[in-house]
Amino acid sequence: MNISHKDYQRFAGYYEEYFDQVYRYTYFRTGRNKDLAFDLASEVFLKALEKFHTYQEEKSAFKNWIFTIARNHIIDFYRIRKVEVDIEDVTQLLVAPETIARNLRISDDTALVLCAMEQLPEAQQEILQLKFFAELNNQEIAKVLDKTEINIRVIIHRAIHTLKQKIATIFSPLHVQNVTRTQLQGIITPESSFSS
Repeated sequence: MNISHKDYQRFAGYYEEYFDQVYRYTYFRTGRNKDLAFDLASEVFLKALEKFHTYQEEKSAFKNWIFTIARNHIIDFYRIRKVEVDIEDVTQLLVAPETIARNLRISDDTALVLCAMEQLPEAQQEILQLKFFAELNNQEIAKVLDKTEINIRVIIHRAIHTLKQKIATIFSPLHVQNVTRTQLQGIITPESSFSS
């Protein structure tokens, strides 16, 4: 790998700025497996460093470029690797929201949303993960997924609507009444609901 000192410094800045976002995205795409998520996020940045000479800032923001690499890397990872399911992994996924909240150090309402989110179709899950965990705006998501921004907005709207329905059917009506749009904003950043 041949990279100039100046490019290495630029890349190091991007790494500092975006590693946590890429890690959060890989974390939720791997079923909340911390070690695998860290490994995949690291591999994404290594792959990006190896291809950094091909990155053209005028054509694409680094954030879009790195998340495209991350998404493709995760797809390749699952396509190439025959996923063997360990019974312990399954039992970890089948836990109550309170356990998830305690393990991830998040609020019970956030854990409730995460449990319900796992019931959504894969495409909706991915878009919500890019939006709320990776903190991409609609335009950035559209570029990563090669869709229109309007399409992304519609999918997010439908996913949130479906998510509310899932919460209502999975959990008690009394608790659902307390989970308002404002509380959902605890994991959904204030400016992010439907605008980019």
